[in-house]
Amino acid sequence: MRTSPLTLFLLLIALPALAQQPASDLEQGLAWSTYAGQQLHSYHTAHHAAIQAIEEQAAGPAEMPPLFAARPDGDGWAFGFGALNDEDAFLITYGVIVEGDGAIDSFSHFETPREASPYHTQAARALRSVITAFQRRMRLDESFEAADYRVAVLPFPEGEFTAFVSPSQTSGSVIHAGNDVMYSIDRTHSTILEEMRFHHRLISVPMAPPADLSGKTDMPALIVPNAPIPSPVDVLHAMERNTSLALLTKHGAFVIEPGGAITPLPDDDPLAEALHAQVD
Repeated sequence: MRTSPLTLFLLLIALPALAQQPASDLEQGLAWSTYAGQQLHSYHTAHHAAIQAIEEQAAGPAEMPPLFAARPDGDGWAFGFGALNDEDAFLITYGVIVEGDGAIDSFSHFETPREASPYHTQAARALRSVITAFQRRMRLDESFEAADYRVAVLPFPEGEFTAFVSPSQTSGSVIHAGNDVMYSIDRTHSTILEEMRFHHRLISVPMAPPADLSGKTDMPALIVPNAPIPSPVDVLHAMERNTSLALLTKHGAFVIEPGGAITPLPDDDPLAEALHAQVD
C-alpha cells in the first residue's frame, strides 16, 4: 500500500489529539518535515545562486528560459534551464552546478540548446504540471495573494517527485509564509497524484526579532490551526530566517530550530501557553 507524505499528513489531521497519536507516526511526520524542509532550503538557495550566475554571465537581467530542473549533485544541485520542445524533450540553454555552500562549481551556456538528461526532462515536465495546476487553483481561489510564487521539484519518494509552491521572498524585512501547496507527481507520466494546502492565509514573519513572547525574545510565532504539524515549508522559513520559529498547530505547539529540527512543546510549557492564549 502506498503511504505518501501527503497521506501521512492526512492521517495526522484525522487524529483527534497529539497525545493520542502513535509516537512513530508523529516522529515520522516531524522527521519527514525536517528532511524535506532542509532539501527545500538547499534547493532554493542553489536556485538563487544559479540565477545570479546566469545574470552575471549576461551582464544584467537575463531572459530566463521558461522551465528549470535540478538533481542532487554531492551536497549541491545540478540545474538545467531550458524549455520543452514539440516532442516534449527538455532542451537546456544553461547548465549550472551549485555546491552545498552556494559556490558555483561549473557554468555552461549552450548557444544551441542541448537535450537534458532523462531525470532533468522528467523534473521539467513535473514542473510544467505543477505550474499549470497551481495557476488553475489561483484562478479559482482568491485567497492566494502573494505577489509572486516559487516552485521546487524535489527527487523523492522513489518513482515520484514532491513539489512545493510557496511565496517568493521579495522583501528583506519579512518572510512571506502561508499560501503554500505541496504536490506529489508521478515521474513517468508527469501526472499529479495528490495535493495538499498547508496554510490558507498569507503571513508576514519579521526578519528582525519580535517583541517578547513569554521570554522568547528571538522567536516569532505562526498560528496555523488548520495544519496538523509543522510542514516542510515552515522548516524552510525557519532556516531562511536563521532563528527558531514557534508554531501552534491543530495538534499542539512546536519549535523549529534554525537547522530544521522540530521539537514538540508540552502544553504546560510557557511558550505553548502563550501561543494558546492568542487563540483562546
